[in-house]
Amino acid sequence: MTRWIIAASCGLLLVSKVAYADPADAPIEVIVRARSRAESIEREPAAVRVVELEGARQRTADTGEVLARTEGVTVRRAGGLGSSASVGIRGFSDARVRAFADGVPLELSGFTFGLANVPIDLFDRIEIHRGIVPLRLGADALGGAIELVSLPVRSGAHGAASYEVGAFDTHRLTLSVSQRDAEAGYYARARGFADFAQNDYPMVVDAADDEGRVRLTRVYRRHDGYRGLGLITEVGVRDLPWADQLELRTTFADHDKELPHNLLATVPYGEAAFERRAIASQLRHALELSDAVRSEVILGYASARTELHDLGRCRYDWAGECLAILPQRGELLAEAIEQHVQDHGAFGRAQLAWMAHPAHTLRFTVAPSFTTRTGANVAIPEGGFDPLRGRREVARAVVGAEHELKVLGGDLVHLALLKVYGQSTRADELLPNGRVRDLSVAIERASVGSALRYAIADPLYAKAAYEYATRLPEVSELFGDGALVAENLHLEPELSHNLNASLVLERSTNASLSIEASASAFASFARDMIVLLSSDSYARHDNVLDARVLGIEGAIRAGVLDELLSLSVNGTYQDARNTSAGGAFEGFRGDRLPNRLYLFGTLELEAQWRGAFTPDDALIAAVVSRYTHAFYRGWESAGDAGSKLVVPEQLVHDLTLGYRTERAATRFGAFIELHNLGDVRVLDHYGMPRPGRAAYAKVSVAL
Repeated sequence: MTRWIIAASCGLLLVSKVAYADPADAPIEVIVRARSRAESIEREPAAVRVVELEGARQRTADTGEVLARTEGVTVRRAGGLGSSASVGIRGFSDARVRAFADGVPLELSGFTFGLANVPIDLFDRIEIHRGIVPLRLGADALGGAIELVSLPVRSGAHGAASYEVGAFDTHRLTLSVSQRDAEAGYYARARGFADFAQNDYPMVVDAADDEGRVRLTRVYRRHDGYRGLGLITEVGVRDLPWADQLELRTTFADHDKELPHNLLATVPYGEAAFERRAIASQLRHALELSDAVRSEVILGYASARTELHDLGRCRYDWAGECLAILPQRGELLAEAIEQHVQDHGAFGRAQLAWMAHPAHTLRFTVAPSFTTRTGANVAIPEGGFDPLRGRREVARAVVGAEHELKVLGGDLVHLALLKVYGQSTRADELLPNGRVRDLSVAIERASVGSALRYAIADPLYAKAAYEYATRLPEVSELFGDGALVAENLHLEPELSHNLNASLVLERSTNASLSIEASASAFASFARDMIVLLSSDSYARHDNVLDARVLGIEGAIRAGVLDELLSLSVNGTYQDARNTSAGGAFEGFRGDRLPNRLYLFGTLELEAQWRGAFTPDDALIAAVVSRYTHAFYRGWESAGDAGSKLVVPEQLVHDLTLGYRTERAATRFGAFIELHNLGDVRVLDHYGMPRPGRAAYAKVSVAL
């Protein structure tokens, strides 16, 4: 006699086939299917994609590379490890996409050196919110948000370590130790990392030969060293009557980077460099006040000091030789720079969730923050105006409410939200007549959103969402970055109507085949869109007035013979165009926004040989191919067809070979990866040369 038992609890779906004792029955067979944490998150009404990092932590691909292999996500870098990167979602990039680490804004979490450079070994998964930013994050954005979620602290004493070595004198080390007493409720953990790279890879640039003729020349990248160090400590308690969680986390990071050349890789540098030191602390408290009410409060403080040193007197060539003595100090702006910038930020976020009825949940969030910037360029002659010495203050607050409705047994879920933003900026502004005035700007905006998910038939469901989104100018956009991005105190907020719809097939599995797939369409109509525009030496943010983004994306993953062979394919087309009817960019109406990928995709094929040496191990071979279509660095209608700067199409292949084993609580992995097998000339952000063919090896162990 056989019965099917179906149970749903805490976001998990359990389907069990239970055979009861009966002499006439066949042997007992039990099949259990549980929805994973990632699948539960992806079933939320808003568009969200979860990338689990269990396999990636053992390999050499970093956070930026993992994100770049995900549909709808672009990561464009200015070079190798430690270089600046622009991360985008569905046509929106840079500050329009907010980044978080465990719910805390990345810039306030201590990771001040950028999302793409964060060590992947420290995290369990990446949640990519494509469109509506969850109310719990208490933030504004146009393109969405990316959240890094840390590995949980396991019961008992544990440790983990990884070491990576590779081309261009690259070394990456991570260490982690933790202790958790489940009975007493306390836990403690320390995680550290150290990254080093010379980034002295060969590249092709325009350079003068011995006769002074400019031609494409193969040179070695110089003066591009990077060093990153960090330590994260956590102490806390869990599962006590007065706290589901109470945690104090402190992060320290130290980041040094040499500058190899200007933004367009046309002028080499030999001495300019910058460094950044950051420390951040957060106190987090969560408590279930009743069966229906839960609260969470986060308070934090962050401090970051950035120094830019540019006092060189030489004009260098690509070989690192001093060609000539400059008439003044400074390689970047033809003027000496000895810049020190100090940022202080305080923030808080209080959240309350109330399940007023099994079908109705209300959530409320209040998230204030305050940032100040001080600094000085000590190289400015006495009596000269130094904008860094002026007042720089930004106060903002986000207040929001959200209602979630579940009907039809949870098959239909609707989400409605309202966010109200306020921002006040105080700064000393230098006027054209040489006088300084006290500038004060106040902004109030609101956004609304609605998202719907409908289960058509297990495992197929559909989603649709709309948001009238607002994004206030960021501190880094208003005041620059203290290095090569200049200030613009008159930026307007961005506004956008964002729509998206998707059809998702959750993982469907039988004895020999598992498959999952998704297809999405999206559209955005933005006003006063803020874009980073550059010259040869520095950049500044400006409003492009109006822009429109239309796009489609899709992904499919199939596993054969219990995942012994798997294939993943994804592709994205996103058409972002200037639709300004007036203003500075009216002449480029109809053009694609410059320096943006619009057609790209990834294919990954992986094979596993399980039980190669022991019952608990596996040999792994994988090939990843990444395609990006050609795009213009500048406005496509500007200039003659033969003189336009173009980043050409690129097809890059990576090969991975590895071994891993897992027994009880012990995991070990050893991988060798070959990047850019064809040694293709890879150009990225503003045509920046990326590394060519390179080999890396990584060993990791967790106890």
